[in-house]
Amino acid sequence: MTEDDRLAHLVEELASKRSYAIGGRQFPQPVSEGDAIAIAEALAISVDEGTSAREHAAAEQGMSIACHDGCNYCCEVPVMIFRPEALAAARWLARPENSTARARFLDNYPRWRDAIGDAPAQLSDLFARADPRYEEELIALWKKRILCAFNHEGHCVIYPVRPIGCRNAHALDTNDRCRPDHPKGSAEALSFIPLDQFMLRASSLLRATHNAMTAERHRLEIVCEAVHRLVAAPDQ
Repeated sequence: MTEDDRLAHLVEELASKRSYAIGGRQFPQPVSEGDAIAIAEALAISVDEGTSAREHAAAEQGMSIACHDGCNYCCEVPVMIFRPEALAAARWLARPENSTARARFLDNYPRWRDAIGDAPAQLSDLFARADPRYEEELIALWKKRILCAFNHEGHCVIYPVRPIGCRNAHALDTNDRCRPDHPKGSAEALSFIPLDQFMLRASSLLRATHNAMTAERHRLEIVCEAVHRLVAAPDQ
């Protein structure tokens, strides 16, 4: 069996039972960090392909995707991830050629952490307990408009390995309403069923992978917090 075949089989097994993602059954075999990173990276590629197809569909309907280089309104949204995506970002930041990105993140993190307070731990706990207040608290945090610690002068320093939630964000025609408190409501977005359905499956697979490799099952975390724990120097 080739490495690609082995990984494809692992993904098939992780996705075979919904209980691996939502609880009730432990995945019967170990999942390594390397496998988790490979899964996260493969999902990112597929999401990028899906967003390109969505942009093409929008153009065919006379619409345009407003997201562009330097637009960072969605970087105020608290993006929640599981361990596979955190590992992928941490490994990328550990490469020597990405030392500048790593330094900028570590420089931004203390200010972000001071601004956000106890929200990361609170959100993680609410999600892990399936507490119905999770969505309410997530929106409340978004309304505080705290810029992501990975944002540097309007650009994402981990753009090549950003989470699939970031890759999927988009607005139609204008980003004027990409704010949580706009009087006319949130920005319009194109419903693109193939990508929407894939995002649900991808999220479930990431959760199942997380549960298979850690004792902290179902612990969704804000991306800045999850990655910082993996890359910060010992004295930080």
